[in-house]
Amino acid sequence: MMLKEVRKRLQEALGFIPESTPMGIRVLTPFEALGNPENINEFPLARGKEHLVEATFEGSVGQAFTPAPSNWSGSLDAWFQLDPEDPQQQPLVLAGVNALARHLKLVDGATRHCRNEGPAKCAKVYEERLRARLGKEGCLLQIGLQPAILGAAVRALGADRVRVLDLQPSNVGRVVEGVLVRDGERDLEASLEGVRVALVTGSTCANGTFDPLHRRIKEKGIELILFGTTAAGPAALMGWERWCFEAE
Repeated sequence: MMLKEVRKRLQEALGFIPESTPMGIRVLTPFEALGNPENINEFPLARGKEHLVEATFEGSVGQAFTPAPSNWSGSLDAWFQLDPEDPQQQPLVLAGVNALARHLKLVDGATRHCRNEGPAKCAKVYEERLRARLGKEGCLLQIGLQPAILGAAVRALGADRVRVLDLQPSNVGRVVEGVLVRDGERDLEASLEGVRVALVTGSTCANGTFDPLHRRIKEKGIELILFGTTAAGPAALMGWERWCFEAE
């Protein structure tokens, strides 16, 4: 399991930090997480479909999106006893991984979600990067609906070269930016055909869906790019590419 391997690598990098050092994890309000960005109601956080938990370790912050939020506090040793295979504890493990990776300077930044104008500014960079990355050939598959990034992809490539998968029943079947949102489980195989790059939300690292997704993407020879703050630690520790341009 990816999250187990990530935490193992992190533990090897920790060195001599006392096991009694405290860590705290809390659920953020939508305003704390997002501020007041454009089209705020399109964000799952604002609609209560997802939540953001934030871990703090020695002043360093890491976050993780989750549909199953909870607060937690304890020692570093107690955090290492959390079960990365338990859906309720996965986001706590991942937020802690991100805070520790930031503390150890394995991650230079982008472990705290962008706020206010940040998502719109980030989308402009995505548009430039995607246009340069894919040129005039191949399709992009976005796994996890993020409207600002989807809009950037459509502007860069055209709606006919962009596919979107999501697990939220309220999103599946919608047409967003001219692209039909398909079911993340049922429509995965069909959506992979002809894809050159898969842009995968870091939330998959916190909800147990990353491992099978990564396996199929790798088997198909598709390039993987993780996006967002949730994947900060895993991307750094596993050597995966991550895009997150306006986060702190």
